[in-house]
Amino acid sequence: MQFRTELFPASEAIVINYNSRIFTIGSCFTEHISNTLRTLKFNVLSNPFGIVYNPVSICNQLERIVKRKYFIADDLFLSEGVYRTFEAHSIMADYTQEETLQKINTVIDESHIRLQNTTHVIITFGASIIHELSETKSIVANNHKQAASTFQKRFLTIIEIVEAYLMIIFYLKKMNADIEIVFTISPVRHIKDGLTDNTISKSLLFAALHEILNKKDIFYFPSYELVIDDLRDYRFFEKDLVHPNAMAIDYVWEKFKSWAISKDCYSTMENISKINSAIQHRPFFNKTEQHKEFRKKMVEFTLQLQKKNPMLNFEKEIEFFT
Repeated sequence: MQFRTELFPASEAIVINYNSRIFTIGSCFTEHISNTLRTLKFNVLSNPFGIVYNPVSICNQLERIVKRKYFIADDLFLSEGVYRTFEAHSIMADYTQEETLQKINTVIDESHIRLQNTTHVIITFGASIIHELSETKSIVANNHKQAASTFQKRFLTIIEIVEAYLMIIFYLKKMNADIEIVFTISPVRHIKDGLTDNTISKSLLFAALHEILNKKDIFYFPSYELVIDDLRDYRFFEKDLVHPNAMAIDYVWEKFKSWAISKDCYSTMENISKINSAIQHRPFFNKTEQHKEFRKKMVEFTLQLQKKNPMLNFEKEIEFFT
């Protein structure tokens, strides 16, 4: 007897291996996938401007990266003692205009160079509800907790979202014609605006995606469906009942792994996980002969893995066990 509707991603998939250079951008769910990839030594750059949720802001950030369209002082505002921009997360803020501009424009340069050699881009859209600055009608990536009167809230239209999707593809292909792009939609529900608005918001993202998924080198991974339709149970969510918990994230990762990661990488991934587990282990007595022998064996194990995978860097791990 079947008690759930298990979902299997489409057979057509990308192939990520240890030679891949991965760029991820989007909602906080993007961070979960990229953190796992990074922990397993894949080459990943994630959310260079910080977490971003709506397609237009993602498009605007990619435009700045591709065109090297630098921020200027007029793009910043002072709030709570630091200079910020509505186009990026607070991690880009700093105490002076000069420091903020140096930080954020360095990110543009580094990301531009990175995208030139990127093989795979994973984009996670969070919402189609946006906030526009009342004075300029500019769509913000982050409202930085400014007064509600500063903004006007609305839904993006399907046409606006499709245009953003197409421009995202255009900018990425301009940097690298062979780049493979994966779109996915975050399963995190944005309930601040109410469940009905959240449903409309996600539906608009899906409807717009339907218009462009037939294009070459464009793929879709069903993160949203895996959590909301496959797992479909509150035991897979955090206490806030909105964010997927570790069990759900692990489930989605396993599906992503089987869909996107080359099986040739599995053995290396397993060995890296063993090293990571050994690092997390905290012995009661770390000066015993047994523990010294354990560390010695882990150095040997890590060196062997390094030899088999010269493209990976295990310097920190070897230093830890030495």
